[in-house]
Amino acid sequence: MTGATGTATVPSPRTGSRDRLVGLDGMRGVLALSVILVHTLGALAPVVLSGSHIDLLGQVIVVFFALSGFLIYWPFATRIIDGRDAPSWRSYYLARVLRVYPAYVVIFLLANYVLAGLFLRNAMEAMVPLTDAGTGTMTDPVSVLLHLTLLQNYLPSGLQTGINSSWTLTVEITFYALLPLLAWGGSRLARGRVRNPYLAAAIPGIALFAFGLVMRGVGAVLFAMSDLSLLEAEWGSNWLGVFSRSFLVWSDNFGAGMVAVVLFIAARKGALTHVFGMRLRTAAILVTALGIVAAGAALVLFPRYISSAVAVASGAFFLAILLPSAKGRTPMLAKVLDVKPLHYIGLISLSTYLWHYPVLLTVIRLGWFAPDTPVGALLNFVLVAAISVAISSVTYWLIERPAQKLAARKRARTPRSAEITP
Repeated sequence: MTGATGTATVPSPRTGSRDRLVGLDGMRGVLALSVILVHTLGALAPVVLSGSHIDLLGQVIVVFFALSGFLIYWPFATRIIDGRDAPSWRSYYLARVLRVYPAYVVIFLLANYVLAGLFLRNAMEAMVPLTDAGTGTMTDPVSVLLHLTLLQNYLPSGLQTGINSSWTLTVEITFYALLPLLAWGGSRLARGRVRNPYLAAAIPGIALFAFGLVMRGVGAVLFAMSDLSLLEAEWGSNWLGVFSRSFLVWSDNFGAGMVAVVLFIAARKGALTHVFGMRLRTAAILVTALGIVAAGAALVLFPRYISSAVAVASGAFFLAILLPSAKGRTPMLAKVLDVKPLHYIGLISLSTYLWHYPVLLTVIRLGWFAPDTPVGALLNFVLVAAISVAISSVTYWLIERPAQKLAARKRARTPRSAEITP
């Protein structure tokens, strides 16, 4: 996943220079490792996975989405609040394309033509633990083109094929495409009926969150009307599966992050210090805890809304970590997350996220895996993670980093009044 270009930074409200958001890069590293852990255990240690409930870590995708909403919306939100013109859409879209596609295209081609490590059929339907069932080299040119453009997830036949986890990138790029339009709406509100600029900046995120909740309800109704199992309705090669893996349903995750960044900007500017009589950070910690409790309740009562609760908890957690930075302090948790190994994995997290499944399939084919025991599961995770990080380092420095530098050079040529640095 992406979240931001390179290291997570925001402009200083005092100097205009860029301040690094301590802890967020390391958080991306933890999230990337969590994804690898869940997928490795699912493929190589299903007994350990089912007995440990580590599969619940699959919800870290929600945190990635919320983090994207937080980091990528802030330049738009800042300009809405300050009453300035919108950033350059051309610069923005170029930066987003260069952030995702160069690394994805190269990794897809290598995984397909070198490792033969792509799913040719829906992974949920074809996958058999401890085997590479349903995988190989994709040869159909139309299918290859759809995957290279990340459009395959809009078709039942393409969902969960190729690099099967790439459905999240399709969701991300949909958010990227729509964000300037959402921000334009917020800007119009700020110049029209909504006098409070912070509220105007928050409304696009609030609307996106509400829209996602409605779409999850629509999904529940469609599922009740179908003859599909819940697993098929969520992941299967059918139109309801496509709907369930689309931005329509997951938009609430991004919305939560967008609202959180508006609160963060307000706090940094000194416009918001307390909520309902509590310090903003205290309120953020409380909402984080309540969000986790709500996610637990949804797990039993309303499974489709687990991610919504996790998104709220994620946005609040970002604030809990970052708000002390407004006063020049760094909380202990942020320092722990910022240790060099986690920070580095967060830096290369997009490549790591894309490489880990082709690596996992290669490990299976070579028979390089330990038994389905707790110790064996740990060894398998360490092996897959180590190989993924090593090969991702290569693609990051040879592909991702040059693409980011190219985007920065293009941005430097953009007039300052139109500049954007997500």
